[in-house]
Amino acid sequence: WSFQVLQPQRAIETFLRLAERHDVVPYVADDTVSVARVKDKSLRVQFTTARDWLGVEGGVEIDDGDRVALRALIDALRSGLRYVQLDGGRLLVLEDALRERLGPLAALAQNEKNGGLRVGRVAALAVVAGLGNVDDDGAVGHVDASALGDTIDAVRAVDDVPADGISATLRPYQREGLRFLRRLTAMGTGGVLADDMGLGKTLTSICLLHDRGGTGPQIVVAPTSLSHHWAREISRFSNALRPIVLAEQKSPAERQAAMRGAGKNDVVIASYGALVKDVDKVAGDVSFATFATMLVDEAQAVKNAATARAKALRAIPAEVRIALSGTPLENHTFELWAIMDLVAPGLFGTATQFKARFADPIEKEDDRARRTLLARALGPFVLRRTKLAVAPDLPPKLERTLVLTPSPEESHAYERLRKALIIDLEDRGVLETKERKRRDAPKVDPGQGRVQILSALTKLRLAACHHVLVDEVGDLAGAVAGTKHTALVSTLAELREQGHAALVFSQFVRHLDLAERFAQELGLRTLRLTGKTPGVDRQKIVDAFQAGEADAFFISLKAGGFGLNLTRASYVLHLDPWWNPATETQASDRAHRIGQTLPVTVTRLVMDHTIEREILSLHEHKRALADAVLDGSDVAGRLDADELMALLRHTRRAPDDGLQQVDTFISTRG
Repeated sequence: WSFQVLQPQRAIETFLRLAERHDVVPYVADDTVSVARVKDKSLRVQFTTARDWLGVEGGVEIDDGDRVALRALIDALRSGLRYVQLDGGRLLVLEDALRERLGPLAALAQNEKNGGLRVGRVAALAVVAGLGNVDDDGAVGHVDASALGDTIDAVRAVDDVPADGISATLRPYQREGLRFLRRLTAMGTGGVLADDMGLGKTLTSICLLHDRGGTGPQIVVAPTSLSHHWAREISRFSNALRPIVLAEQKSPAERQAAMRGAGKNDVVIASYGALVKDVDKVAGDVSFATFATMLVDEAQAVKNAATARAKALRAIPAEVRIALSGTPLENHTFELWAIMDLVAPGLFGTATQFKARFADPIEKEDDRARRTLLARALGPFVLRRTKLAVAPDLPPKLERTLVLTPSPEESHAYERLRKALIIDLEDRGVLETKERKRRDAPKVDPGQGRVQILSALTKLRLAACHHVLVDEVGDLAGAVAGTKHTALVSTLAELREQGHAALVFSQFVRHLDLAERFAQELGLRTLRLTGKTPGVDRQKIVDAFQAGEADAFFISLKAGGFGLNLTRASYVLHLDPWWNPATETQASDRAHRIGQTLPVTVTRLVMDHTIEREILSLHEHKRALADAVLDGSDVAGRLDADELMALLRHTRRAPDDGLQQVDTFISTRG
């Protein structure tokens, strides 16, 4: 015999799990606990009309004929429990099927003071979808959704056939995407098309704009560099829509006049920057019509709800808002809340409510039950497909990490800098250690301390690439190639000999300057694209690369990580790993997208014994959260000061993180 003492809740969970098995007979002393079960198909849910909300009533009948209120079931689910504790020591088991059906309701409903529940009208549709199908009478089994009126019928009637006037043949998954967008508009809400980069989100969303062109003016908000790309694609695929590029207007007055004059079948294309400048005029002038549709491209740009650009988008009147992003969740769940609150306001409640119900339990406690609830609730509003799943005709993408050993001189220079930065942070009072406590150190605001630590980490990232980059006025022209750049130019030269072209990404423009100089000295033909590249020249440079006028294309991660089709390249090199793997993946997919015929090889150049190895240890952690929440169909919350200091001290990474000083290959085809 083996005996183990369990806490009460854990004991009950264990008992219920054992009770489900056929090879174990759990025994309860003195009949102190009895198990009650829900009668099959006894769940009853009714929606009742109440102003802007819908009340939710109902419950289940158990095997002894008693009924248990819906609120009790929802409270248990939110607590991650598999049971409800009833009077007399009875336990009501919540079977997996019931938990599945009630998941969206638990995630989206708000508690009423009288012990009831309520949901918004849009949220109610997601709840109904979770509870089960709805027939023509508004109910199936025990779900009465008649209070939603004709909305459910409108959603059910949506098809996936592109309207006449679209000059393109949609792939099956693109037609599924169009149906998803049409269902959202039938529901009267927005959502997120979150497919991988390169799966044709632009074409799919243009089909929606074409559908709605006759209902009024529409607007596309995108990074400045993509304005002309959107105009070109709209004209290419739709014979009815007329793009109006605000970047072509020379003054604020002309931009506002263009927006004021927009009518049916007009699509205004605005940059985030221009919209922030013009939002007061647009939002406050009654002569501006409400836009029928707002498309927000690269929507991760508004992942912080407190920024001016996020506030500007909320101020623009629009009937339906659709976000397009391959990376709607990069670092923490609040980014997803910010985007969802833009396209479906109120769906997940306020920021405070979302923090308490989802963000804190998921990120701080790794609460899998809450993560599952969030994923289920997102289902009707977020569509995410991976290239591996829906585009098997794409060639494979191979990822490799090339771990480089720094020279003794590079190692010594890096270590001197790292120790000097730690001492500097201690002297400023940002860091207090067991070895050195300074009572006289000035008190530093936590926010300022975080900024100073991040600044120190940035210097270390630069030092890992080349010591000359640490000083902003360092002499790049006189710098000698170090370990990383020797490996880079050697790789580029070999690729040229084999007839291949490459994309070279870095977050730091000065690093691109240095790397491009070394490549040119070897006789390689290069092109470059950064945030300083004029928008009108951007497409010309891309066309030149696609036409074969360069061996290597040097691109800044921020300016060129989206909106480019660079399928001539079959090799992608990342010079410095970025905190978030989603950003790197988005950049790599400039080459791995529809139209690519060759296998794509992505290489990260990483210096051993530096912060770059620590950064890689974050990558899988962040991917796990995005996959769990978005594909439940980045757990990396914001790093605190202690975690940042662990990076600075090189103490965060486990002794063996699986990276060896050899090339490691990972195929996206498994």
